[in-house]
Amino acid sequence: MKTLIHTRDSGESHLTRRTFLLGAAVHLGGLLAAVRAVGAPLKTAGDETLDLALRGQNLLAQGAVDEALAVLRQAAGVEPENDFVHGLLGRAFLAVGKNRQAVFHFRRAA
Repeated sequence: MKTLIHTRDSGESHLTRRTFLLGAAVHLGGLLAAVRAVGAPLKTAGDETLDLALRGQNLLAQGAVDEALAVLRQAAGVEPENDFVHGLLGRAFLAVGKNRQAVFHFRRAA
């Protein structure tokens, strides 16, 4: 095997390519597990927000404004800075004549 690190004293150990690759594989496996563990909750929150927003949008299209408001408020609770959700909230409040609240959410969406 070809060595990656040479030493001058024959008594010192040296790192071989095989040892290096085995160590890197073990490290990479642990790193991938950590990324999966951290990334899972982030994906879930975004998916929940999108599901709620789309449900609210469909309720708005069907004319079920009160139900849409409840669902969209829930979506805003999950992800308060989501522009899409605020735009939909603006549309819903406009539909029930609550213009101040509509303007507030349209501004947050912009």
